[in-house]
Amino acid sequence: MTSSLSRLVDTAGQGSFHPSLPATTYGKNLAASIATLREHDNFSLVGSASPNGRGGRGDVHVHGKLMLVDDRWATIGSCNLHARSLLGHSEMNASIYDPNYVSTLRCELLEAHVGRATNHLTAIDAIKLYRQIARANRKRRDAGASDWQGLVFELDICPRVIDGGARERPPTQ
Repeated sequence: MTSSLSRLVDTAGQGSFHPSLPATTYGKNLAASIATLREHDNFSLVGSASPNGRGGRGDVHVHGKLMLVDDRWATIGSCNLHARSLLGHSEMNASIYDPNYVSTLRCELLEAHVGRATNHLTAIDAIKLYRQIARANRKRRDAGASDWQGLVFELDICPRVIDGGARERPPTQ
């Protein structure tokens, strides 16, 4: 959302970064990298879960990717940022340079995901609110509650991949 480190990864998991991620060197490096990124104020690794109509929540699995940069430029589509996706697979993204459109898109997306208007906030403050709500919702999810604000919850970073089995998560602020 800004040129500083602020990546929103919208993926879902049951209490871990990815429940089937093998405890391989690749998996350990990925999980360790995510743990390092998590220390940055503008990084959030979140999932989405919507009310399921039975008093609980169901994870929302999203294949699409979205990147907003400085409220000016956006790319939306299915491409991953690697050569196979960009050159060899049948993936497509739309890129948009329109500050008014991208700023409005950010505000509308965040309002849908956090359950609160953010158009009065700077992009950085909106990301901080997103992260704060995701963390609060993670605590509610862990307690078995489904009365969240919005749809987002912080994902675990899969510590079992880093240390071979521990389930404790790093403390959240």
